[in-house]
Amino acid sequence: MQERASQQASVHDIAASPSDLLNLHEVVAKARANLNQNDWDYIVGGVESEATLRRNRMALDSLAFRPRVLRDVSKVDCSVNHFGRKLRIPVVLAPVGSLESFHVLGAEPVVRAVEEFGAGHMLSSVCDPGLEDLAAAAPKALRLYQLYVRGDAAWVDDHVERAIAHGYAGFCLTVDTAYYSRRERDIAKRFVTAGRGSMEVLPEIVEAVGGRAKILIDGSFCRGTDIVKAIASGADLVGIGRMQCFALAAGGQAGVVRLLELLEDEVQRCMGLLGVARLAELDRSYLHAAAPTSVPHVLSAFPLLKIDDYRY
Repeated sequence: MQERASQQASVHDIAASPSDLLNLHEVVAKARANLNQNDWDYIVGGVESEATLRRNRMALDSLAFRPRVLRDVSKVDCSVNHFGRKLRIPVVLAPVGSLESFHVLGAEPVVRAVEEFGAGHMLSSVCDPGLEDLAAAAPKALRLYQLYVRGDAAWVDDHVERAIAHGYAGFCLTVDTAYYSRRERDIAKRFVTAGRGSMEVLPEIVEAVGGRAKILIDGSFCRGTDIVKAIASGADLVGIGRMQCFALAAGGQAGVVRLLELLEDEVQRCMGLLGVARLAELDRSYLHAAAPTSVPHVLSAFPLLKIDDYRY
């Protein structure tokens, strides 16, 4: 641990004070300045021709808001209660493998930021440090654990028991990785998948679940407005993946806290402009289908951003 701590001066920790980051565009720009090309491509890249990545963004950009007026929004509360905890915003930082590419301490500063701010965190089983060390780093945080099944039933049981013993509030089994995907930003793009955006399929999932389980969605969610759209469509929590990598690279633990603060501000402002004071007031009547105003890509949520190399 001492050796790892001595590496704090690496490029992944070099950033202006995170309090100087006034919007999410600046978080992304700072991350780009701190990252080498390989780590940057890992964040912004998708699989195959990256069609699903673009569809995720298109599904969000294809929804406009229907605001209400003459409503009392003098006090807007964007908190939620899940897993026996009150969260300031309905956000779980989604499982991301190899967070150590963006900070020498891997997921540790992320879960510490979650504990400091008051959101949730889901640890990937292919991310360091492991579940025991992460529990020790932030014992009061809302922690969930995500597992890629690579063993028999006894192997899975062992992970479940360890997660329970160390205070994880939930356990997620990833079931769509019988085959590894191909990430092809470094080879010619010849194949287009048939893959749909997360937000496009969310209403079907909400109907199928019928209130029998909580629904956490992720897939290119970058802005507070994205979070509001998901909650209005029936999700209970929203996973933030790519943006946590940007924030971690931009400023470590403080950068992730700043990300959550900016998302909270965007959610509150969006709710106030919609005329709702609590997230429970939202439903699909606040949304309307609309044509996207820009070509969707991994950074299209940030039109003020001047980064040209989001493609390979």
